[in-house]
Amino acid sequence: MIRRKKLTALLGRSDIPEEAKVEVRKVLANNKVVLPGWSPTFLRRIGNMDTVIDVGVLEGTPALYQAFPDARLILVEALPGYEQKCRQLLAAHPGGGDVHMCAVGAEDGSATIRHYPNLPATSSLLETESGRQSEVVRIDVPLRRLDGLVKPERLVGNVLLKIDVEGMELEVLKGAVGILPHVRCIIAETSIRKRHRNSYRFADLVAFLMSHGFHLYDALRVTRTEAMRPGASIMDAVFISESKW
Repeated sequence: MIRRKKLTALLGRSDIPEEAKVEVRKVLANNKVVLPGWSPTFLRRIGNMDTVIDVGVLEGTPALYQAFPDARLILVEALPGYEQKCRQLLAAHPGGGDVHMCAVGAEDGSATIRHYPNLPATSSLLETESGRQSEVVRIDVPLRRLDGLVKPERLVGNVLLKIDVEGMELEVLKGAVGILPHVRCIIAETSIRKRHRNSYRFADLVAFLMSHGFHLYDALRVTRTEAMRPGASIMDAVFISESKW
């Protein structure tokens, strides 16, 4: 759930206009309009999952692992420095699984990832639109198609695919077409505003998934650069396979 303490704190701020506070009060009074965020309880209500593919791991996605502890876990991470963490996560997961240390895209090959040590979650194969000035370390990594890493015949039961790759989400999906017929649910951190150079438009990602039988189903979280500045930045979007729902 969105933290009620943070919402309540907005009511005491003099820089927040009264009309915005009216909306905050509505949110506090009616939990139906509060986005759940990464809640294991909420995720379980999407449906039981037998396999969870986590693309872009870093420190892990604990809500997914807690929601589906018996699922086979497939971890895919591009940054070599996080291999030990990935293996620790897998060792602690009752359902077992696999670790793949590589970037994922539309084709096999190699790529250079821009790693920001102070902001590792923003590391990307793409340049940021803001021209980030913080320290960057360029790391050459193998690049693989997801449907080459994960064989379709090994995907049994309900499959959830989570993607968080800083602007490369559509490229990951293009390289996953061989396994998409086996996937029931996709949760992707999608860019609403343009955050990376040579990245997709949100409409392009939605259209691609629609062409493969997925429709936009829900949002776990929507963020913007500032609370009172219009323009969504990132949506953790949930897509559902029409053939498996």
